[in-house]
Amino acid sequence: MNRVRMHRVRSWARALSFTLVAACSSAVNGTGVPPATCTFKNPIATGADPWVTRDGSYYYLAESRDNGIYIYKSTSLTSIKQNPVKVWTAPATGWNETNIWAPELHHINGLWYIYYAGGRRHPNGSDAPFTSQRAGVLQSVADDPQGAVRLPGRSVAARSSEPQSRPLASRRHRSLIVRMAPSVV
Repeated sequence: MNRVRMHRVRSWARALSFTLVAACSSAVNGTGVPPATCTFKNPIATGADPWVTRDGSYYYLAESRDNGIYIYKSTSLTSIKQNPVKVWTAPATGWNETNIWAPELHHINGLWYIYYAGGRRHPNGSDAPFTSQRAGVLQSVADDPQGAVRLPGRSVAARSSEPQSRPLASRRHRSLIVRMAPSVV
């Protein structure tokens, strides 16, 4: 790109940035409150840490709430919070008894895997501090993301140089290295 074009691109980028900042700035209306037009509403669904994947003609949403993991199934991305199924509830005790967060749903070699974060309660009974959070994995019993799951083991980030570590599935998931129960891998 020659210098003139580069200068034009930079000028347009600066102008666009200034316009966006000014549009959402309280300086525009002088009230100290940003204009209502700057409020973002997620058009798909509400909730924290959503994970959406598509398989065939269905969209699946993984969500954590009520100390468990729910999977929703829908043919439409904009009405995805339909047909919820609670596929797993955290145990009353153990390394993953509370703070169930950020489930991810993956379809690998004909089975569904849900990766999530979970932790122990503090000795005083509270859910915090979150120093015991670990990554966990659930594996479907059949090729149904809303069906029964089992807890094959806690996944642990591993270095690929460790002999017991290996890719979980295919080239597509090669960056995901986990150590799990031998019966899974």
